[in-house]
Amino acid sequence: MATRRDLSSPATVLHLGPHPLPGRLQGPFENKYRVLRLPNTERESLDSLGSDSLAKVEGAIIYWGHNDCIISAAVLERLPALRTVSTVSVGFNHIDRSACKARSVSVGYTPGVVCSGSADVTWALILAASPHIVLGHK
Repeated sequence: MATRRDLSSPATVLHLGPHPLPGRLQGPFENKYRVLRLPNTERESLDSLGSDSLAKVEGAIIYWGHNDCIISAAVLERLPALRTVSTVSVGFNHIDRSACKARSVSVGYTPGVVCSGSADVTWALILAASPHIVLGHK
């Protein structure tokens, strides 16, 4: 069991994924937490942070990197202080929920976040594929 951190210092959060957070979130997020950023959870990426930094990570957020940011039992082993994982995606099949549950790590995700946008784009593509629809717009 990891020891509790000194509450006078900010919590360490691991930001996973190839893209930064949206501008309106990036500043406040970095002002409140000590943020470590990695493009993925491959062994080499985790090794680049060092075991001392990994041991302090209490939270992980996955932003647009769910294909390369797998939270497996092996990754959880390297993050002993982790208490929560959150992913900005509709699904969470890239997170080993059983391993998280066994370690009392909470898992959050954003169900429905892209449903209406996906439907809108689908219909736009269907209409655009119809003969002369796009030409009629001009």
